Amino acid sequence: MKKVISILMAIVILFSFAACSKNSNMKSLKTDDGSFILRNEESVELETPDTALDPEEVYSKLEYTPQMFYGEYLLNGMNGLLDNESETVQDYKANIDYSVSFEDNETNITMLPYAMTAGYKSCDFAIRYSNAHNWMNLHFLTEDGYSFDTLFAYEIDANKLNLTAVKSYEFDKENGKIAYELADDIIEYDFSFKGRELTLSYNGKSVTLSSGHYTDGRDYLYAEDYLSEGSDRIDDIDKISYLWGEDYDDGSRIFFGDKDEKGVYNAVGRMSPDGLFTFTIPYETGNKTYQFVYFLCCDDGIVLTDGENVYYYNDSYSQRNMSSIYKNIDSEQINSLNSLTESELKEIAEKKTDLFSDLANAFNDAGISVQVNKETGEIAMDSTVLFGGDSADLTNEGKEFFNKFVKAYTSIIYNEKYDGFISKTMVEGHIAPVSGTTYEGGLPLSEKRAENVMNYCLSKDTGVDTARLASTMETIGYSQSKPVYDSDGNVDFEASRRVSFRFIINLDK
Repeated sequence: MKKVISILMAIVILFSFAACSKNSNMKSLKTDDGSFILRNEESVELETPDTALDPEEVYSKLEYTPQMFYGEYLLNGMNGLLDNESETVQDYKANIDYSVSFEDNETNITMLPYAMTAGYKSCDFAIRYSNAHNWMNLHFLTEDGYSFDTLFAYEIDANKLNLTAVKSYEFDKENGKIAYELADDIIEYDFSFKGRELTLSYNGKSVTLSSGHYTDGRDYLYAEDYLSEGSDRIDDIDKISYLWGEDYDDGSRIFFGDKDEKGVYNAVGRMSPDGLFTFTIPYETGNKTYQFVYFLCCDDGIVLTDGENVYYYNDSYSQRNMSSIYKNIDSEQINSLNSLTESELKEIAEKKTDLFSDLANAFNDAGISVQVNKETGEIAMDSTVLFGGDSADLTNEGKEFFNKFVKAYTSIIYNEKYDGFISKTMVEGHIAPVSGTTYEGGLPLSEKRAENVMNYCLSKDTGVDTARLASTMETIGYSQSKPVYDSDGNVDFEASRRVSFRFIINLDK
């Protein structure tokens, strides 16, 4: 049913967009003050929010994050063809200082870039698969007018953008592994945002870059992205989609969707140059108007904030499903995951979701308490029930628990619906990060608990035929490296003392 709904939604979006382009009543889509109006043919009227934001105040007090730099930024007033004779390029070359290149040569380049890309889709280099850093590609000019680009790892420190150049990197496609080397020096830029504009400063000189353009410099605003994992959510809004382009000067489109794939097509929005995104959504219960300060990430979505909460809509459909599946594969399957199509990713993600639900129902029917975390891929059980004190020996209560657990677990993962979907079951041991305990000191206890759980689960005492499970079961200890946090961000010591099961998906199957 979900697939049918998705297809219908796509058709409606395309139909709405086509209708917008032909509607002669919708020509005032860019106002005199430079604001962009996003609407469909049947959109409601934009209303005034209950509380108006002051974008300058929000920008001045905001704690900036790497995602706010996602997108493609270009020198204000410059097109992507880099015409060295244009007035914009000539002013840039004349007013920006030059320095020695970041690589091992003596080519002098501008110390401030004329273009910047960051984000999963905008910065399209294999190094993006490494999560050790945030990655950005900057474009500079040499003194003789040639373009020069370099990859950087970047961090945000208050209103400082700290950049470390990538000296070299290699991507092993066959094994899905990346090796890279960073330079020793850090470049530090001051920065400020105002709507689509990002200003970078260094040694008293500055350059203003702007997002949302075609390569020839015309305006092009676009996003079609889902809520990022771990982000706060704006009410039930799970997806934000909009488009405004000068090729479509009679129309635009805007769409808001929820997690059940239900969407609102007749909303209306306004993006102003000072950084305010105001939109009205006609819910069944009545219209509701929102206002946020925006960061225009374009192909990498959009980031919205009211100064207190930040909402990240940066995940594409593939990213969302890959992120979900990634937690239930091993390192050898990374390359296989990257080669899957969107339909294949969707099928696997839906099957994984169904599996979690079926397991949760089976555990509930068996009368056992298990925490099934669909986000982390972890099926966790409280170690205080399984073990006594700091012991790794299973209690009688713990053995009784696993008699029920193994029967419920195997009845689901080996039934006809999921047969062949699971290639491995990992038993993971954890301890709480109590004061005075080191990773090395706590590792043996976590390992021993995982081993004892596996050994008992595979024994005849469970009353279950575990021959098939035995061939796919492995253990690992994590010591105190993966604690559980409560809603206030503090370590939940009781919940951190746990043994968990995690299944590995068979992507090849």
